[in-house]
Amino acid sequence: MVVTILTSLFLIFWLIREDSPLDTERSRQTTLKFAHPELDFGDLKQGKPQPGTFVFTNTGDAPFVLTNVVPSCGCTTLKWPRHPIKPGKTGEIKVTYDAQHTGRFIKTIRVEGNIAGGFITLSIKGQVQPNEFDQSDQEP
Repeated sequence: MVVTILTSLFLIFWLIREDSPLDTERSRQTTLKFAHPELDFGDLKQGKPQPGTFVFTNTGDAPFVLTNVVPSCGCTTLKWPRHPIKPGKTGEIKVTYDAQHTGRFIKTIRVEGNIAGGFITLSIKGQVQPNEFDQSDQEP
């Protein structure tokens, strides 16, 4: 009876401790190189979504597992790879900024994964112009 309990406990402990391949990839750190860690959208019109893309390369020797991408505001939507990026390969983080307010803006995007420090901060910036009605289309 005691042997059965000890064996069961050992098996439970062993199963809990066993790392999955994804857990192993998450625990190994790698390095990334972004082609442009800041996107300047320049002048854009209010209410007209502006797309952009951050391209990165895994410059380390472990797969990059992107665990989360967090924008600094709800005006920014994101799409990113859900699979590990192998060493030497590239990936993309697609961003769309929907400007609802006029004026200058700077927004940040936090990229989390198995990199030194746990995250990298990217940014987008630009100048939002009012989306004025074009009166040249009006008949007199």
